[in-house]
Amino acid sequence: MSYHRGERKVQEILGRSAEADRSSRVIRNGFSEVHAAFVGMQRLVVIGWADSGGRIWASTLTGPPGFARTTGPHSLSLVLDRTQLASPSGLLADRPFETGLLFPDRRTGLRLRVNGIARPTKRGLAVDTAQVFTNCPGRLRHWSGPGQHAVAAKQAVSGEMLSPVQQKWITDADTFFIATTSDTGTADASHRGGEPGSVKVVSPTQLVWAERSGNSMFTTLGNLAVNPRAGILFIDGRSGATLHLTGTTRHHLTGEEPIVHFMITHVVQTAPVDVAGLRRQQQLARGVSAG
Repeated sequence: MSYHRGERKVQEILGRSAEADRSSRVIRNGFSEVHAAFVGMQRLVVIGWADSGGRIWASTLTGPPGFARTTGPHSLSLVLDRTQLASPSGLLADRPFETGLLFPDRRTGLRLRVNGIARPTKRGLAVDTAQVFTNCPGRLRHWSGPGQHAVAAKQAVSGEMLSPVQQKWITDADTFFIATTSDTGTADASHRGGEPGSVKVVSPTQLVWAERSGNSMFTTLGNLAVNPRAGILFIDGRSGATLHLTGTTRHHLTGEEPIVHFMITHVVQTAPVDVAGLRRQQQLARGVSAG
């Protein structure tokens, strides 16, 4: 599997050897028996996709072990309860769409990434795979994971900027997930981990973080080099609440670590939450921003 144009561009700017990195990575278009067993044990998958307006989102899909399973060497299914989806609208629209799936195993720190075409079904989603690859154990092993299944989407509250409580949530977080797409629409979902404070809240509408080289594939950064839109997801490991952000990015590839600036255009937070209190916080954030 050749590198995308954006990934090659980042490799060249940073002076990394794509051939050397590729030799240590295996990107398949289907599942091995080990992959199939791994998928069947998971209770959570992070999904990335673009809505009909071109906004990119990252969200969670959850269920008991077996809710996700491979149905062939190049396909998998996700059994989903539509009434319990804690996601921005448009995830299960009646059309095929490009998607990136990330199966993060918090017990081992292993992450399996699956990119392909998803088709809504009566039971949930069917995915035909184009890329299947793993990430080595990393900072995910310190993540506590969601404490319970995601909550109903009807309990979600949306806005255009972060409330003070949401800003603290992000500042205190040691894990988040990011969804991106290439210039041709290929979607990808990935994990970012670090010490609390590694994601800086510059304002109610802007975040900044440093991109670590990781496995040096630069899949996310490569996508951002050709398509600046992205979706960000934070998960409250205690309550199961989720914070979904979508917006655009700009990045600096100079220096030891690339820096990404994320400009927020829309915010969705799911319950459990004090809805009235959250709306008051959003009003306060708007007042502070206007001042």
